[in-house]
Amino acid sequence: MKKDLLIGIDLGSSNVKTLLINDQGQTLGIESEEYQPIFPKPGWIEYDPNDWWNAVKSTLQRVIARSKVESKRVAAVGVSGLGCCPVPMDEKGNLLYNALPWSDLRAQKEAEFLKNNCREELHRACGLTPTALNTIPHLIWIKNERPDIYKKLYKFTESSGFIIQRLTGEFILDLASASFVEYGIDLRTLDYDKGLIKAMQLDFDRFPRLLPNRQVAGTVTRQAAADTGLEEGTPVACGGNDLPAGAVGSGALYPGQAFYYSGTGSNATVLTDKLFTTSPDLLHCLCTHDPKVKMLDGVQGSMGYSLRWFRDVLGGAEQNASQVLGNLVSPFEMMDLEASKTEPGSGGLLFLPFLFGHFNPVLNPLATGVFFGISPTTTRPRMIRAIIEGCVFNCYESYRHIEDLGIDYKEIIFVGGPSNSGVWCQALADTTNRKVVTVSSSEPSTFGDAITAGVAAGVFGGFEEIVKKVVKERKQYLPDDRRHNLYSALYKVYLGAYEDAGRSFKALAETREQQGI
Repeated sequence: MKKDLLIGIDLGSSNVKTLLINDQGQTLGIESEEYQPIFPKPGWIEYDPNDWWNAVKSTLQRVIARSKVESKRVAAVGVSGLGCCPVPMDEKGNLLYNALPWSDLRAQKEAEFLKNNCREELHRACGLTPTALNTIPHLIWIKNERPDIYKKLYKFTESSGFIIQRLTGEFILDLASASFVEYGIDLRTLDYDKGLIKAMQLDFDRFPRLLPNRQVAGTVTRQAAADTGLEEGTPVACGGNDLPAGAVGSGALYPGQAFYYSGTGSNATVLTDKLFTTSPDLLHCLCTHDPKVKMLDGVQGSMGYSLRWFRDVLGGAEQNASQVLGNLVSPFEMMDLEASKTEPGSGGLLFLPFLFGHFNPVLNPLATGVFFGISPTTTRPRMIRAIIEGCVFNCYESYRHIEDLGIDYKEIIFVGGPSNSGVWCQALADTTNRKVVTVSSSEPSTFGDAITAGVAAGVFGGFEEIVKKVVKERKQYLPDDRRHNLYSALYKVYLGAYEDAGRSFKALAETREQQGI
């Protein structure tokens, strides 16, 4: 039987999506399933990886059944997931502790330890400044605070590596995740730096095997086949974290391309063939599908989440109207329509989108979300537009610092849920003064995982061949000089508002802790 089908699996912050395509890149089916984070105490966030695995099993079974295909036709599976989310396991693959995502802030002391003791080694190897967002401070936290767990630890991996372990029994870590969040890798050699790992007071034998983001990690075991409906022996490829997978699925393959990946959070990136040490601006330099091509990345913590927060807390009108219309129009589409009827600049209302803190270019976990400039003329539509514009300004902070490194880009490929908003796309074009392009792939990470699986299994001759064939431009948004001047002026006010609020952010955090609120 011809093996002409491919599956992509992507673990997001709130759900898993599983996509089935054929060898022509046509989508045959997609399934998703939600899961919830756990909040043990203020500032702590965890995931139960069993929830991920249960969702993956369920969506795999459904996508195969509902597409009415035989699993024998599946040539390979590709997996990606949220990064900065270590999963500790014993030698049999048993979970030892919940996964700790980038939004978990418990490892501040461990990040300070790395700054004070390993700063030079870290900068030499990977050009990163330690923060509590990354994997290694969380691993050190486990060692310091839960030595009973660390003693049992055989290997840790990331979310995608955990699903690969469940599917294949292999313990691996992809190069993109390793270069992005692990600290233990040297970007020049693309291998572990044992001296750096020792300096971090960790044990090298607990780090998993490294794999490029285009290679088969293993094959589906008999148990995993019974759990998922896949055929035993099906190759499983390493897609890594969702960012490089999304770049592949969006056609961002070449140096000089800019790629804005948005979801709960977002990543403002530019691809380059140069190697940067970018710690002054907290930009990450990570590997992509091609180890010779790096991705400079600035992180924003609550892009899509900011609008989701508004929908859940203040968006009752849109949700009720959506239900009346039989959910034919989503609350987000209604919110975008409302925002489109207001003028750029939101009547002078600004929004600081720091619901999970401020990330790039300067980390401040104490920063919070702020509406600034509320007046009697403030309306719901203006508040919605202000949220969108504030998120764009936060993204622009990273692009400005990438430009300061001497990297130019002519256009931005914009993907993810917010890219469906015309208001969001136009605001991004006008703020950055660059053309913004949306593309045909509605689920870029899962699509990129399926493409990666196809390249790894030999179904496709290479990434360029299939991407050129199936990823098509959907719409262009061109910048307007007048609106660019307006947004340039408001961007300066936005930066000033954030700087001025710094003392208040700290005082509020201290008061919350003291008063238990």
